[in-house]
Amino acid sequence: MKTPKITVSDHAILRYIERHYGLSLDPIREKITALVRGPVAVGASSHTVDDITFCFEKCRKENGTIVVSTVLERGMGRTKWLRDHKG
Repeated sequence: MKTPKITVSDHAILRYIERHYGLSLDPIREKITALVRGPVAVGASSHTVDDITFCFEKCRKENGTIVVSTVLERGMGRTKWLRDHKG
């Protein structure tokens, strides 16, 4: 039997680093929150800092909560992402 191809998601890698090596994501979360607080307050759907774009969405589970749902590098299709996630 042929061994199937295995792909490890970025999410799984991040969780492994966090849990296996004891890396706290809280300081990173706080930094991102500080970077996007102003743009979120004025209703922006994204914010770019140093060629990194943070994209926001309204959380469906928590009324009024905004989630930074993805982070895009230059050239990663921000226009399409924004079009698909308006609202």
